[in-house]
Formats: sequence, structure tokens, C-alpha cells
Amino acid sequence: MRSTNGDGYAGTVHFTSTDSQAGVAGEYHSDQRDRYVPGHLKTLGSQTITATDTGNATITGTSNAITVNAAAASSLTGAGFPSPNTAEWPETSR
Repeated sequence: MRSTNGDGYAGTVHFTSTDSQAGVAGEYHSDQRDRYVPGHLKTLGSQTITATDTGNATITGTSNAITVNAAAASSLTGAGFPSPNTAEWPETSR
């Protein structure tokens, strides 16, 4: 998320999202400079992020719809197997 302060805004904003699993900044204090505020969305589908001034709730902004798509798995972990792992293969006649 990018905080653009071309108008000289300085204050604290509270971030929320329609994604209940989102990792958004919570509260962020702006210091009149452009900043990138980290955040991530996890729930598939259309999501938005809203920033609201903590001192004046009429100052608010909501992003356009952001589409969250599934990503390929980066790893796979197995659990519950006996240790050491052994495999037995049936003998076959040829």
C-alpha cells in the first residue's frame, strides 16, 4: 500500500480490510512523506483495504477491488509417519 502525502497530510490512519485474514498495518503514523505501508491479503476473491484517520473518521479512503488468486504450493510437509520410514514391496514373478 502506498501512502501519498502530496497534500501535506500528517496524522494517524487505521487500516482495515474486507479480508478477515489480511495482514494490514493496523495503525500507521504519516509524517508528510510518501511511504509504502506493508500488507498482504490471503482470502481468495475480491477484497478491499480501507484507511481511516483516527482523529477524524470523515477522512477515509478505500482501495479499488483487489482480486486475490490462489498461488502454487511452495512446499509440502508430511507428518505422522513411523520413524525410520521403511517401505516393503511385494515380490512379483516374471
